Amino acid sequence: MCVIMVQPIGKKLPADVLRSGWDANPDGAGVAYVKDGKVVIDKGHMTLDSFIKAYDSINVATTPAVVHFRIRTHGLLDEERTHPFYVGNSGAALAHNGVLACVPYDATLSDTQLFLAKYPRLFD
Repeated sequence: MCVIMVQPIGKKLPADVLRSGWDANPDGAGVAYVKDGKVVIDKGHMTLDSFIKAYDSINVATTPAVVHFRIRTHGLLDEERTHPFYVGNSGAALAHNGVLACVPYDATLSDTQLFLAKYPRLFD
């Protein structure tokens, strides 16, 4: 099952915690955070070093963040399938762990991508 971590304002997730998330779920990583009042998603990191570099660039003193480490259950193993995902026109981010049973299995698209396609206005 994927791992989701929440980083509160002013707190940085320790490197050993990030490494544990990666070691348990090495199929890509991403992070969503707020900058200038807007959600920013930095995902598609297929190595821990790439992810750590992106995570370290976030100003933890001023923004909360959500970190996601993927383990592939649906879809291809590539950058595009990593979480978080932008949802609708809401400016929000979506990440989950587990499997979304409300969508069929697909060898190319992730269950999250299928869910967002099936319910495009759910988050508007």
